[in-house]
Amino acid sequence: MTKPCAPQLRRVDAEAMAAQLYRDNGAFVLSYVTGLLKDRHLAEDVVQETMLRAWLHCGQFSAEKGSVRGWLLRVAHNVAMDKIRMRRSRPTEVAEDAAPEALVEDHADAVVTALHVRHALARLSPGHREVIEQVYLNGCTAREAAARLGIPEGTAFSRSYYALRILRQELGAVPPEADRTAA
Repeated sequence: MTKPCAPQLRRVDAEAMAAQLYRDNGAFVLSYVTGLLKDRHLAEDVVQETMLRAWLHCGQFSAEKGSVRGWLLRVAHNVAMDKIRMRRSRPTEVAEDAAPEALVEDHADAVVTALHVRHALARLSPGHREVIEQVYLNGCTAREAAARLGIPEGTAFSRSYYALRILRQELGAVPPEADRTAA
């Protein structure tokens, strides 16, 4: 295990020195690193790593080698660059709920709906079903449907109205009680 400081410094002195370094330089180093990383939480980790290294190597500081603040900034810069390189070498982590929804919709709902519509159409009388097929499946107007089916226009309108009413009830679009009160 690495000793925190040279033997001439006692543990209490080393801790006091590290605390003083943090008080004097912590905010400045944090500001510098936050500007580099654009991430406050990661910058706090870098400052912590920098101060740990300062504590481990506090016995090596001397005025002849330069200022302590300059050394701290160089160490913080190197640690920050290591973090940036590490981020670039790994894919970005994404939360599970951040993933976009699938672009392709599930066709199962359409299949179930088609089955319900087919079942509801089967419950119509043949005359009502013929008018609905002409109007909604072939795109005819009620008048055109009447002409194609050889029935009076009023009958085509009436069958269309009642067929839709039955289909709404069968498909659950309108409760049967609400449909009766509307009529």
